[in-house]
Amino acid sequence: SGCTVSDLTLLNARDDSYAFHGNGAENVNIVRVRFSCGFLGEWQQSGLLLRDCLFERCGAYQLTSNVLLHRCRFEDGGASSWGAEALVFLDCDFERSSLVLNAHRGPVTNGLFWGLHFHGVQGRDNGSEAFLVEAGDLRDSLIGGLRVRGSEGVGIQIYESRATNNLFWDFVIEGGGTTGRAIWFQSTGQHLQTGNLFQCGELHGGRVDFGRWATENVLRNVGFVSPRPGRGNQLGWHDPAWYSPQTLLKAAPGTVNRAEACAF
Repeated sequence: SGCTVSDLTLLNARDDSYAFHGNGAENVNIVRVRFSCGFLGEWQQSGLLLRDCLFERCGAYQLTSNVLLHRCRFEDGGASSWGAEALVFLDCDFERSSLVLNAHRGPVTNGLFWGLHFHGVQGRDNGSEAFLVEAGDLRDSLIGGLRVRGSEGVGIQIYESRATNNLFWDFVIEGGGTTGRAIWFQSTGQHLQTGNLFQCGELHGGRVDFGRWATENVLRNVGFVSPRPGRGNQLGWHDPAWYSPQTLLKAAPGTVNRAEACAF
C-alpha cells in the first residue's frame, strides 16, 4: 500500500492470467508501465492511479472505486468495471478496444469519462461496441469528449442495464455500426433507463434507438449527418433497406423521449 510502480514492462506468456494483481493494496500509483498480454487483476481497495500506461492485448478489468486512469492506451484489450464509485477515465485511447461497465458488485456511480477516443472497434455484429454498459447500472455520471471513428459497432450502448441521470456531453460518433444505430438503449427486462441527457454532439451515419424501458431521455443540440447506415463486415448489399433513409430517432410505444434543437 502507498507505493509507486513506474517505468516497467510486464510481459505475460498467457492471455488468460493476471499481469498484475492488486489484491489488498490501496493508494497505489502505476506510471509509465507497459502491460503485455493477460489482464490487470481486481483492485479490491480504493486508491489506484494509472497514468501513461500502455495495455497491449491486456485489459484493465474489474476496476473498483476511486480509480483514475489518465492518458492510458488500450490496444486489442479494453477496460471494464464490476461496480465502482468515482471511477475516472481521462484522455484515454482505445484502439480495437472497448470500455465496458458491468454491475456484478454494485452500480457505477459519480463516474467521469472524459476525452475518450475509440478507433477500429469492429469485426462482429455483437461485440464491437465502443462505450458499453452491459448487465450494469450507470448513475449520475458524466461522459464527454467522446470520439468514435473507424468503427462498425454501436458508439454508445446501454444493454440490459439501468441508466439514470447521466450526462453525455460533446460527442462525435462516425458510422451507425452493423445495426445502423449510433446510440442504442436496449432492455428486455425491467431495467429503467431514464433522465439521461445527450447534448452537443454529432452522429455521422447512424440513428438513435430508445427501447421499451427508456423514457424521459433528452437529445439536445445533436446533429444527424448523412444518416445512411451500412452493414460493415456483414455486407448487406442484397438488402437495399440498409442503404435507404432510416428513422433517425426511434422510441418504443408508451415511452416519452424528446429531441430539442436538433438538426436532422
